[in-house]
Amino acid sequence: MFTPLELEKIEFSGAFMGGYKKEDVEEVFNELTADYETLYKENIANKDKLQMLQGLVDKYKAMEDSLQNALLLAQTSSDAAIRAAQDKAANIIKEAEEKAAYIVREAEDSIKAVAQQEQDLKRNISVFAARNISQLRTQIEIINGMVQDANEAPASYVPTPPVSAPVAETAIPAPSPMSDTQVAAPIVPPAMETEN
Repeated sequence: MFTPLELEKIEFSGAFMGGYKKEDVEEVFNELTADYETLYKENIANKDKLQMLQGLVDKYKAMEDSLQNALLLAQTSSDAAIRAAQDKAANIIKEAEEKAAYIVREAEDSIKAVAQQEQDLKRNISVFAARNISQLRTQIEIINGMVQDANEAPASYVPTPPVSAPVAETAIPAPSPMSDTQVAAPIVPPAMETEN
C-alpha cells in the first residue's frame, strides 16, 4: 500500500511523445486499485463498527437515562417514605399525648369522685351517729320515765327487783346500723303482774 509520501515521489519513465510508459502506469494503478479496495472494505467495516458502537452508545445512554429516572424515582419514593414515616410518628406522638391527657383527666375525675364519696360517707356517718344518739337519748328518757313511774306506783304494786344494775349506769350495747328511713321503736317494758 502506498503512503501519501510515496505517491508524491512516484515517477514514470518517459514514453514516446512525452507520455508515460503504459506498463508503469498500469502497475501503479493496479497497486492503487488494490489499496483503494482495501481501504474501501476497511471503510465499510469501520462504518459497520461505528454504527454498532453508536447503537451501543445509544443503548448505554438509554440505560443511563433509565438509571437516572430510577434514581430520581427512588429519591422521590425515599422522600415520600420519610415524610410518611415522619407524619406517622407525629400522629403516634399526638395520639399518645391525647391518650395520656385523657388518662390524667380520668385519674383526676376519679380522685375527685373518691374525695366526694369520702365527704358523703363522713356526712352520712355524722347524720347516722346524731340520729342514733338522739334515738338513744329518747329511749333513755322513756326508760327513766318508766323507772320513775314504777317508783311512784301504788303500794299494792310490788315491782320485781331488777336483776342488773340501774339503767342509768348500765352500758348500752351498740345498736345495729339503721337506714335513714328506720326509726327506733321505743322499748316497752313487759306487762307487770299485780298480786291480788
